[in-house]
Formats: sequence, C-alpha cells, structure tokens
Amino acid sequence: MKDIEYILDFTVHLGREMLFAGANLERVNETMERVCKAYGLHEVSIFSLSSTISVSAKDADGDTKSRQVS
Repeated sequence: MKDIEYILDFTVHLGREMLFAGANLERVNETMERVCKAYGLHEVSIFSLSSTISVSAKDADGDTKSRQVS
C-alpha cells in the first residue's frame, strides 16, 4: 500500500519541523503517533532524539513500513 509510505514521510517531516521549532520530544512523539493512528496505521513505533526520528507502523493489510530522518 503506497499510502503508508506517504503517511510516514509526512509524519517524520512533521516531527523534524516540530523539533526545529523547539517542541520537546514528548510532544513530538505524541503528535506523530496521533497522526499515524488518525490515518489508520496500527502498531506505531516511534524513536526520536534531537538529531534522529524513526517511525514504523503497520497498516490495515498488515504491511509494515518505516521511515527515518537525521
């Protein structure tokens, strides 16, 4: 499913911009998880530091994808 790739791309870039704007990591993680779940992704896993964000999720078909930005 291609949609999961677009959602994850959007999510990691949103998280990166939030970090650049000064948001704390807890808020960034919570927002990224909510975005993924709002678009129907399940089993969302987020790892973020001030320099790296990694998100993986499973869609309704059971496909798992991940994205990472540094």
